[in-house]
Amino acid sequence: MKDELAVAIVGARFGVRGEVKLRSLSEEIEHLLKLETVTLCKGSVRKTHRISSARRHSSDVLVRFEGVETPEEARLLTGYEVRVPREQAAPLGQGEYYITDLIGLRVMLGGESIGTVKSLWNSGAHDMIDVEKLDGSMVVVPFIERYIGRVDLEANSIEVIVDWILE
Repeated sequence: MKDELAVAIVGARFGVRGEVKLRSLSEEIEHLLKLETVTLCKGSVRKTHRISSARRHSSDVLVRFEGVETPEEARLLTGYEVRVPREQAAPLGQGEYYITDLIGLRVMLGGESIGTVKSLWNSGAHDMIDVEKLDGSMVVVPFIERYIGRVDLEANSIEVIVDWILE
């Protein structure tokens, strides 16, 4: 498990005081309002920023980073991923997982490994996992109870309960 999680993306600048919009990656924003220091990442660039103010704005959070005073300086942060220690991320509910914890899990069918989770994305209706099968081919499996059984993070595995979904 990773100790640092991506929780938001820095969006557009806002206003004339150097604020930026943070778009939550989990749709939860309460934890974003409590952050004091974050790591901003883009490609190989990593920089730590202290937050001087945070406030709700519609479904986003408006943040002002210390040392960022103008709209021009704020614009330079657009597109950065906001990362925090795991304990500062949005808390998980029953049956919820952080995406980073699912990537790389062995996909099991009937007790046998048939592939690896490569990515997870949302189709609009529900989450989907991209599975790379042992032969190198890719399949998409809906991440819903009808197709997915046990997710065992300690065993590094996820169970698919119907075989035809892998064709």
